[in-house]
Amino acid sequence: MMNEIIDHLESVHHMSRDLKLLVRETARRREVPRKTRLLSPGETCQHLFYIEKGMLACFDQEGGKSYCTWIMTEKDIATSVDSLKTQAF
Repeated sequence: MMNEIIDHLESVHHMSRDLKLLVRETARRREVPRKTRLLSPGETCQHLFYIEKGMLACFDQEGGKSYCTWIMTEKDIATSVDSLKTQAF
């Protein structure tokens, strides 16, 4: 599985040998039950999620109504882009 993830990341952008090693050493498998909230409004996302099976959806609320803003499916990599952009590195 890890090779598949690294190959996928490598297809998006070249990864150095050290970065590939870091991914191998730090990546952890996590099973997420259906309807689990991974990130609440205002929280900082500190993870990339590789979707091995199933799908991940993002919901926003406005005027008391909830609506889906995007859906990620199997073999996608998900994170909160807005959260990543606002972090100080």
